Amino acid sequence: MQRRDSTQVARVCALVSVTCLVAGSVGCSFALPVPSPPTQERVRVLAASPERYTLRLNSSRSQDFPVSPDGKVTLDVPPFRRGCTVHFLGIKTSDGYDPLKKWTVTVNAAGKTVRSISLSQVAKLPTDAEGFRMLKVANNLDAR
Repeated sequence: MQRRDSTQVARVCALVSVTCLVAGSVGCSFALPVPSPPTQERVRVLAASPERYTLRLNSSRSQDFPVSPDGKVTLDVPPFRRGCTVHFLGIKTSDGYDPLKKWTVTVNAAGKTVRSISLSQVAKLPTDAEGFRMLKVANNLDAR
């Protein structure tokens, strides 16, 4: 009888030990993505007189980019790091901070902002045959 009780106690101890090991290894974890290197985003401003516009990249540092007469401009995107991704019990609960959703490109003319778009929205714009993102701008300045 006592041998049977000790076998049961051993099984219960083994079950508790395995449960503790599994519960300890599954929980909340954070994953910090590697930094993204500096990149370039090629944009073509579609307007009757694109040279009248300037694009400003509002990121970790603001930078102005003049638009050429053919509307082409290359934006220098600085390096960045996304925020931590959080997993709870193996399920992703948060993607973390994405600076590309917060960083904006503003289209300026005559000291006024004509259009503002996030950098992640710029990346979703259609491209032309040369690979430039096509950014349409209202032609209200061109009527002057």
